[in-house]
Order: sequence, then C-alpha cells, then structure tokens
Amino acid sequence: MAKANGPTRPSERTVKRLFALSGNQCAFPGCDRHLVDPTSGSVLGQICHIKGDKEGAARYDASQTNRERHGFDNLILLCGVHHKIIDDDGQTYTVDRLREMKATHETQHRDAPVSMNHATAKQFILNISNVVQIADTITNVFSAPSPVDLAELLTPNASPLPPNVRNPASLLNARHQVVPFLDAPRQREMEAIETWRAADEPASVRLFVGPGGTGKTRLFIEWVKRLSRRGWRAGFLRERRAAAELDALVACPDPLLVVVDYAEARPDVLELLRRAARRPAAGAVLRVALLAREVADWWPALAQQDADVAPLLARHEPLRLAPVPLEGTLRQEAFAAAVRAFDETRKDRQIENGRESEGDRPVVAAQKSGRSPASPDLSDRRFGQMLYLHMAALARVEGLSLSADSLLDDVVAHEGRYWLRRYPERYPADPLDRCAFAAGARRVVAAATLLGGLPTVEAVKRTIQCVDGPLLKNFPEFLRWLYPGRGGPQSQDAFVAPLEPDLLGQALVARALSDRATREDYLDRVFDDADAPSTTNGFLVLGRLAEDRPEARPWIERALGRDVPARAEAAFAAALALGEKTAGSPLGLVLASALQREGTTELARAFEDRLPKETVSLRELRVWTVWRLLEQFPEDQTTEEALPERARLLNNLGVFLSELGRREEALEATRDAVEIRRALARGRRDAFLPHLAGSLNNLSARLSELGQREEALEAASESVEIRRELVRQGGHAFLPDLARSLNNLGIRLSELARQEEALQATQEAVKHYRTLTGKRCSVFLGDLARSLSNLGNCLSELGRLEEALKVTRESVKHYRTLSRQRPDAFLPVLMGTLSNLGNRLGELGRWEEALEAAHEAVECYGALAAKRPDAFLPHLAMSLNNLGGVLSALGRWEEALEATREAVEIRRPLAGRWRDAFSPDLAGSLDNLGRCLGALGQEEEARKATDEAAEIRRARASKRPDAGEPR
Repeated sequence: MAKANGPTRPSERTVKRLFALSGNQCAFPGCDRHLVDPTSGSVLGQICHIKGDKEGAARYDASQTNRERHGFDNLILLCGVHHKIIDDDGQTYTVDRLREMKATHETQHRDAPVSMNHATAKQFILNISNVVQIADTITNVFSAPSPVDLAELLTPNASPLPPNVRNPASLLNARHQVVPFLDAPRQREMEAIETWRAADEPASVRLFVGPGGTGKTRLFIEWVKRLSRRGWRAGFLRERRAAAELDALVACPDPLLVVVDYAEARPDVLELLRRAARRPAAGAVLRVALLAREVADWWPALAQQDADVAPLLARHEPLRLAPVPLEGTLRQEAFAAAVRAFDETRKDRQIENGRESEGDRPVVAAQKSGRSPASPDLSDRRFGQMLYLHMAALARVEGLSLSADSLLDDVVAHEGRYWLRRYPERYPADPLDRCAFAAGARRVVAAATLLGGLPTVEAVKRTIQCVDGPLLKNFPEFLRWLYPGRGGPQSQDAFVAPLEPDLLGQALVARALSDRATREDYLDRVFDDADAPSTTNGFLVLGRLAEDRPEARPWIERALGRDVPARAEAAFAAALALGEKTAGSPLGLVLASALQREGTTELARAFEDRLPKETVSLRELRVWTVWRLLEQFPEDQTTEEALPERARLLNNLGVFLSELGRREEALEATRDAVEIRRALARGRRDAFLPHLAGSLNNLSARLSELGQREEALEAASESVEIRRELVRQGGHAFLPDLARSLNNLGIRLSELARQEEALQATQEAVKHYRTLTGKRCSVFLGDLARSLSNLGNCLSELGRLEEALKVTRESVKHYRTLSRQRPDAFLPVLMGTLSNLGNRLGELGRWEEALEAAHEAVECYGALAAKRPDAFLPHLAMSLNNLGGVLSALGRWEEALEATREAVEIRRPLAGRWRDAFSPDLAGSLDNLGRCLGALGQEEEARKATDEAAEIRRARASKRPDAGEPR
C-alpha cells in the first residue's frame, strides 16, 4: 500500500514546471485546446495522473509514495475531454503510452517555456481537487438519495410584501411583484422558453444572457410561478449546495425547472450539469436555465471540462435577452398598470391602519373632484427604465413630485417619512426625537446597504453604535420588519437586507454621506472589521454613485485610504465588476492613485492577469501594475529569465501608456521592448520571433501616434513579414497575429496615401478575421469589427462609397453588440466607428442619418474626455469636427460654427505639442472653420482661418511631400 504521509496534491512549483513545458496546449496528440485561455485567463485544463491517484483509479500503483504520485514525472496536463477519454480507457492508454505522450509534448515546447502566475497555479490545483471529489461521488449520483426537502434547495426568489409593510422600497422591489408582470414586452422570450420547456428531451440546459438590469431574474421569477401552478417543481437554486443535495434534486420524480442565477460565478454549476447529463433517460423531465450577463469564456470552458456535459450544452444556442423595450404606447400602458397596482396597495394600507381617509389618496381625491390626476412627461429617456416608470407611478399615487430630475430623491425622502410614521405606531413606549431618529436611521440603513446586508442582530447593534444610529430598544427589530433578510443563518443578508432596489439604496447612501450631521469618519466606522465580500459591496455602491455624482469620489478615497493594502483587493474586485457595466466609474482611477502611494509588488502580481485586455476605467491601474512589476527586473538584470520578462512588461507598458495619451513615454517603452526582443530572437529565433513581431506591430502604432509615419510603415511591414513566415511554418496558430499586423499595415499605408496597397492589406485582414470569427466568435469579433471599420475608410478613400457604407455599418453592428456586453472595453471604439459611419452617410448625402451618428459620438467622447482628457480629447476633437461638417451640410451654420470652433480649440494645443501628429488635423478643422465663418458673413475671420490652414500644409509639404492628409 502507498504510504499515508506526504503531499495529497501537486505542489504549486510542480504545476508551474508542468505548464512551462506545455506550450499552453493539451498534451494529447493533435489536440490544440488551450489549458489557460489567452484572452480571459480562465483555467480550462486539468492536471492528470499517469498512474492513478487513488485505489480503483485507472493505472493505480499501490507501491507509489504520495510524493511520487503527485510529483512531476507522474503528471500530465490535458483538456477536460481528453482527460475523460484517457481515464475511461485504461487498456489503450497505458502508463508507457502516457509517459511517451508526456515526453514528446514537453520536448516540443522545451525551447519556448511559458510562465504561470500564482493565482493560475492555485486554480489548477483546485481543479484537480474538484475532479477527485467528483470521481468520489459520481457513482452514487443516481442511487437512492437521502430525503431532502426541495424547498431547502429551490427558492421562488419572490415573496409577498412583509405583513403590514407598505414602504416605497418594498412596493418597488421586484421580488414582491406588486406590479403585475407584463407579457407583451417579453412575448418573444416567453414563447422561446415555452418551446424549450415542451421539447421532447428528458434533460435539457439552456443559457439566457443579458446585461445587468435587463430583467432576466424578473422574467424567470414569473416563469417559476407559472410552472409551479402547472404541477412542476420549479425555483432558483440556492447557493452552496452539497453534493448529496444536488443528487436529490436531479432525482426528483416530478417535472423540474432549476434556475441558476449569476451562473458564470457559481462554482456548483458544473456539478449540477454533470448530474443532469448522467441522469437516466427514463426520469422525469428536467430543465436547467442558466442566467448570466454574457456568454464569454466561462461557457465553452464548462463543455471542455466534461465530455458528457458538452453535448448537453450544445443542443441549444444561448438566448439573448434585451432590455424591456418601453417605447411608444407600451410605456404609457406600463405606467397605468403600475398606478393601478400601487393604488390597490394604498387601499390595503387604509384598511391596515384604519386612520387614513380615502380623501388622503391623491388618485381618489382627484377622481372625486372631477380633476385628472397629474401625469409625468414620460418622454424623458429615464422613463425607458422600468424602475423609473414604477417610481413615477408610485409618486403619482402618493402625491409626490413627478419630475424625472428629482424623482429618485423624492422617493428616498418618502421612505424616511415612512420610518417616522410607523416606528411610533409600532413602539409607542419608545421616546422619539424625530429629527435625530430620521438622520440616525438613515445612517444605519445606508451602512447596511454599503455592506450588502447585516447578518445577525448583533451586527445590527454594532452598526447602530458605530454610526450613531437610534439607541432605541426596538430599532433592530424594526429594521428586520422593514428589510428582512432572505438567506439562512450563514447568509450575508440573513437578518437585515440592504435597501433595494439598488438605485434607492445608492441614493440613500449619498444622502447619508452628504448629511452634515454624519461624522467625518463614518465610512471608516462602517468598513472597519468588515469582511471581504462586504467591503467589495461597499466599493460597488460608491463606484456606481461616482459615475454621475462628483462628490462621491472623495468618499471612495476615504474608504480606500484607511488601509490601502488590506482594501485594495476589494476595491479591485468592485472595479472589475463595474467595468462590465460602464466605462464611467472613477473607482479604477482612485485605486491606481492610492496604489502609487502604498501599493505592493504582491498586489501588482495578484492584479496583472485579472486586468481586462481592453478597458477604459482601469487604464491607470494597468500602468501602475506594470511599473511596479518592472521594478523587479531592472535594466542591469540580463539573465535568461529576466530579459524576456522585462521585454514583456515594457511591451505592455507601451500599449497602456499610449491609451492614456502619454505618447513619448509609450514610444520609449516600446522601443526598449523591441531592442530586447530583437536580441533574444537572434539567439533563440523560434522562441522569441513571435514576440518580436508583436512588439514591432506596437512600435508601428506608437510611431504613427507621434507623426513618424514612414518609420511606422517600416515597423509594420517587418511585423507582417515575420508573421507570414510564422504562419507558413506553424499554421493557423499564428493567423490571428498575422491578421492583426495586416490591419495595422493597412492603416499605416493609408496614412501615406498608398490607398490601393492599404486596401489590399486590410481586405486580407478582414478575410482572416471572418475565418477566425466563424470558429471563435466571442474572441475575435472585436478584431473583425476593427478591421471592417478600417476597410470602410479604405473603400471611401477610393471612391467606393456604397461598399464603404456597408462594411462600416457591419462594424458598428458588431461594436454595439460588444459594447452592450462590456462597455468599459468597447464603448470608445464604438464611438470612433460611429464617427466613421457619419462620414460614410454624409458622403452619400444622407445627412440626417449622419447627424444622429455624429451627435452620439460627440456626447460619449465628451463624457470620456471629461475624466481622461489626455486619452480622449483627440477623439472628441475628431467627432466635433465631423459633427461640424454634417451641420454645415444641413445649413445649420451657427451650430456648425460652435462645434468646429471647439474642435480647433482642442487641436491647436495638441498640434503645438505633437506637430507631426496633429497639424494635419488642425488644418482640416481650420478649413471647416473658415467655411462656417464665410457662410455667416464673417469674411475676415474666415480668411484668417483658411490662411492658417494653408500655411500648415505648406510647411508640412516642404518637409514631407509624400505625406497624406488625415481622413
């Protein structure tokens, strides 16, 4: 027998060594699946034992020690599919065959090792633990499970209003379903779900995706309710279910619908799907609905981890849910339905307390007097959100202001008045100072909202003490009555929940923090001793507030500044979550600033691989992370380990500095990366030539940004040449890199007015990206959209206007899809493509359509430039210049003059700082300014503007006669 002592799993060092020799590919011959997704960093591979890791496993050797069993020589990295194939066929895949497979694969990649960070190694080790646990339990999945009450596993995720509670927050909370569900806006989705439910499949899984606030949860609350009426067992799967509970769930003898909300973040999803896949076909009907914000890489990773689960997921395409389309008469109908629902609850309240007369109800009073109750102007864009529409309906019933500008604050104030009315009714013996009570209660509820709820009555009492809440005996019980938690004893919101809906909670937090009576150290007191999830929730709330409330930024600084090393992880997690929804939160900026003062190398290592590839809100944080890591690899370190890592970090630093508008620094970093990688490639060509090509491609872009366009073309051409060679030698693995270099080459050629050559390079890039998108749409769609936008520009320059419009429209379509999924990554490039679309429409005389696109681009770039002027002022100037041109064509000369003047004012200092890069743009805007001034009869000023433009062009032509003009 094996010795009982020794390690029970591979060490992190062993895992890193295995990965270094893997080439980031499954070791099974011919398999090209990644072990770690290069885009998202998701761990897709598994650590597999050549000789089985436990008695009864394939190829188990009882004579092995634990150290040998979990050592490097007995381990091989595989994808989930081939791991199962090998373990299921021990006769074919013998120890000798697996050792040969391992040796061959590691020899192929020995000369080009890849590195693995600490977090990824830990995830590999966690994966092997999960696989072992699954192997232990899977044989018992369909044996008779111990009886489990399904009510402990599934929740309808809905509840009636708490007894005698009619406060605004409860009435507006979707879980209480005060306003009936409207079928009409969701007809398409309802029909699709019904078709899926009724299909002739014993077990079926489908993914439903949509951004936060789309109404996914509300839709399935309704569906759970309707199926329950039809005899189904239906509900949302509660979190952290044990294996035995999942066994009991799938063995349910009745038709069963299991809804898993936030499926992308649920560790138990794969366990549930494994059981669904292995369920006997003769069992009752099972439907599993997974709700997530996006498909992303977590979805294909599920299929790769289990060969039985893969076909289950492949049967149905994910269904994308759009926001409820509250347009036209539907908005008025939804408002009217909400008014009726809230009016009914008001009647209930009259019966409940027996003191409120019918005449106190604004709707009824108006009816009796013969007047029509006031109605809001529902054309305001905010009433396109269901919550705002419901708040307006409640405001009408309650007699509040109906202005969209003040509606949220008015409802929050009304919530406070409800506290003041109901507390003395419930606890008449408690003495009450009304002003002190209102302010103190607001501070406590705000604290509960920041922390995501308070788990126990002791936590409530501590919070009351910390934030100067009402020191009244019955106040904790009052809070529990108003905002009861939903979870069990271990749940974060078990005793008192945060104030919901989220918009109300955030507004209440802002009001509490703005109150002069709130102590300066309020946030310190709230977050001191808070656990990581609670602190992350607090940063999420503050980050959302800071999107449109400038006063919220100092609140974030205060919360973070108390203990930067301890709270940075929570703030980072919140910033990542906010980045999925918006590019406007300053949380990343504040975090980067704090880390510059007090950040550590350990934090930089922890953040690096989790930072998204494209981002606006975390750009400064990426720069700090790379700078901090570069300190570990100074210039005087020239070891084989240090030089490649320094080059990688410098290459990334160049990209990140460029995104912040720090052009000279970006060029310097990129030149250094190229220099190091060129030297490395001379010594080990096969290992470092791909990296050199990437840095050359980046160098081309950095040179172009500073107007050094001939040198930029030279670097781009060399990058393409290298990558063509790599494709010839290594096949399709290098095709994405070649397409990227070709797209860049097309831009560089176009800048030098070599339009036919530019078209040829860009068309080839589009061709490759179409091929790649067909295979992995979610990975390459952004690249395809970018190359299509550039192709539209090339076609336009050559006068092929209809073709140019067609491909530009396609680019906008793809970018809209991507920006809905990840606005922080794709909103800026969408706006650039919209500006191009406006130009294409204008070239065909479709000026009204062009105006719509141009206005949208200006509005978005203006918001981005307000927060990051160095990065986005050039884009704002470009969009303003385009807008001025469209307005001129429509004869709206005064507006055109205003937009064009602003473009000139932005471009003049840019041209002073970076003459080669921006003087052509300034000349173009000056020409447009001259036309506007001339049309308005201001001839002298017009002549000055056009003369200045001509002088800029003469100076440029004398220096660079072949240079092209900007588009």
